[in-house]
Amino acid sequence: MRVHVFVGPTLPAAEVLPRWPTAVIHGPVSHGDLFRIAPDPGDTVLLIDGYYHQSGAVRHKEILEFLRRDVRVIGCASMGALRAAELHSLGMEGIGEVFGLYASGVIDADDEVAVAHGEGPDYRRVSEPLVNLRQALLILKERGSVTPHLAAAALSYLQALPYTQRNWNGLERWLQSQGAPAGLVTTLAKTEANLVDIKKRDALAALHHCFRSDRMATTARAWHIDSHWRTTFLRAWQMDYSTETVEEQSVPRGLVLSYRQLYEADFPELWQRHVLERASTACASPPDMNTASVPVQVADSLGIDLVTAQSDWLTTHESESLSPADKADRIVTRIYRRNPQEDAALGIFDDRVSTPSARTGAAESIAINEYMEATYPDRSIYQLTEQTLIKHLSEVWNTSTPSALVHTAHDRGFRSLDDAVDAARSFYLRHVASDDEGGNTYR
Repeated sequence: MRVHVFVGPTLPAAEVLPRWPTAVIHGPVSHGDLFRIAPDPGDTVLLIDGYYHQSGAVRHKEILEFLRRDVRVIGCASMGALRAAELHSLGMEGIGEVFGLYASGVIDADDEVAVAHGEGPDYRRVSEPLVNLRQALLILKERGSVTPHLAAAALSYLQALPYTQRNWNGLERWLQSQGAPAGLVTTLAKTEANLVDIKKRDALAALHHCFRSDRMATTARAWHIDSHWRTTFLRAWQMDYSTETVEEQSVPRGLVLSYRQLYEADFPELWQRHVLERASTACASPPDMNTASVPVQVADSLGIDLVTAQSDWLTTHESESLSPADKADRIVTRIYRRNPQEDAALGIFDDRVSTPSARTGAAESIAINEYMEATYPDRSIYQLTEQTLIKHLSEVWNTSTPSALVHTAHDRGFRSLDDAVDAARSFYLRHVASDDEGGNTYR
């Protein structure tokens, strides 16, 4: 079983690997990273540092998803302590003094642990977290070096500063301006760093805890039996950030599936079969899937009036030419409330997400989009118009009327034509790249 550690300015990798060489090291955690690293059941994830200013912070439900999968998630020191205090009752473990301060309500502001820092792998700190400065003031007060009143005033001064401007020298100067002796803070920070740097101390304690076999007692996790907390957003994140490897390139699973939806000829039939299977299972009296009347029975069981629904869900040509069973097939498929991305995230469409051609198409599209954005910024996918993409889909799907285009999008699992247009944006440049020398434009 692996131990994944998200390090950063609190404790860089250079201080972890010599002591725990088997740890799998990652930079500060951000939104989507847990899906990217995909820890297995039984693995341990230690969250120490995390981004929240430069990029989206790790979401609570990302952590809950991996707790549900029986991944041990531990938090400490910084972003990890914040999330552990918020999720401890749901099974996340919290370690250390910073976690205790948050869990007990002594502190509640995110910026208590925030620091400004440089790039990895060192993540050199250029400011000091408020929890460490707070600890220094507490030590000085307990030793009688500053009065309780002065310590409280100094803390108020620090809290009013942006987190990027908090540091030992600034606190030293402020204390001197209030009549305190010189060197109180800077000397303490230099000579007794193990006492004042509680974030680092917590991180080291959490690492020791990770590599022990015993788990802390946490509240029973009955919450994950009910799946309603696994929202559409969570399912979308799972597909956006979970990846497949194509020739050493990481490709989002959601992008691979979108390629299948848009471009592979067999996808409408595949999706229709899946929808009918799911809809049949939901029926009070599931029909025999071997009979030709299944779609009609399913529609009837779901309360769908096939006659009334035809005007909304079928083209005029379909209404006039299809058999009752074929009409029911298409109506039930087009009405189905979830899309392929959601069902794949739920694990009920997994075996149909990927094909070699879809993986290749997605990987090549990423490479071409990145090249175009870097080389020709005015011809990136973000400049593509909706009309261009609709025309592209009309050609790919061989549809000529607006209603047929909308229904084809439904047949391919998109809830609207707008959703299909958004998905096509990622692949358009790849499909027209071969015509570029002929003078075609991208807008």
